[in-house]
Amino acid sequence: MPPTFVESLINWNMKGKTKIIIQGHLDKQWKNSFEGMKISYEAGNTILSGNIKDEAHLHGILNIIRDLNIKLASVNPAEENKS
Repeated sequence: MPPTFVESLINWNMKGKTKIIIQGHLDKQWKNSFEGMKISYEAGNTILSGNIKDEAHLHGILNIIRDLNIKLASVNPAEENKS
């Protein structure tokens, strides 16, 4: 059985370039709220991309998404992080 989303995050070192996809279009006025992440759009979704410093940084961003009641689609290391 493939790992769950949470298991995948635990196994990933949670550092480096990261791509977070949230459903819908988030206004760029929120850019400063996401701790240096770049905002772009793709196929009806908002893409937050940037360098995650550590686990606390990632959790901070995920907490903002939760607090804004935004639907999280995925969190993945950027392609260049994969070996």
